[in-house]
Amino acid sequence: MTRPRTADRGAPGDGADPGAFGDLGDLVGQRRGHDPGRDGTDPGAFRDAMRHWATGVAVITTESPQGPHGMTVNSLLSVSLDPPTLLISLKRGSRTGGVIERTGRFTVNVLTAGQRALADRFTRRRVPGEGEFEGVRHGPSPDGGGPELDGSAVVLTCRVTQRMEVADHTLIVAGVTGVRVPPADGPRGPLLYAGRRYRSLAEPGAGPGSGSGPGEGPGPGAGPGPGAGPGSGLGPGSGPGETPEPSGPPPREG
Repeated sequence: MTRPRTADRGAPGDGADPGAFGDLGDLVGQRRGHDPGRDGTDPGAFRDAMRHWATGVAVITTESPQGPHGMTVNSLLSVSLDPPTLLISLKRGSRTGGVIERTGRFTVNVLTAGQRALADRFTRRRVPGEGEFEGVRHGPSPDGGGPELDGSAVVLTCRVTQRMEVADHTLIVAGVTGVRVPPADGPRGPLLYAGRRYRSLAEPGAGPGSGSGPGEGPGPGAGPGPGAGPGSGLGPGSGPGETPEPSGPPPREG
């Protein structure tokens, strides 16, 4: 299936206007008067509904003045192929969001099914610094982002082009400045999250490019904001980062 090509929007960081990377800004502007509490939608019911939405899992890494910092998220969306652009959603006031705001850069480490321990590790609150990555195999980003985790399915280095406040989250739009596939110790099938637990694909050899579906663009395409997985990008989701479950780690705000 051929994906429709969008109009040229310029390259990230080339001085384009704030709306140069899509219609998201217009959409947010139209909804600023929206009050979910007045629509009669129960947040708990919405959270439960989103538990049926399966997503991938990634660790967002940054470099703070105190040292490297990481956080598990599932609120990740591929926005554009040309220029390559993605979006993450972080809880407002999160430590990770603050570091990204100051540095303007971050790295997305898309996890494989064999990296559940890493997903758990980076849902827990820690003070940024070398100790946060103690025992974790990683290397520096050649593009100035956060640490790159060994064994990740793919690593995307990103530079922020837009940010906006929506409800209790901050949406961060970023241009992808680098794509790398680190050496892997095993299969690269993606780590998934749905129904309050981590999962993996049952089909042998299933992975990126094995099929098509809604939003068959680049990157994890896991969906923004109100996802149903770990990390501070949950929105009203149900992952380990917000609501502790028997199968998940303790809560964390990033």
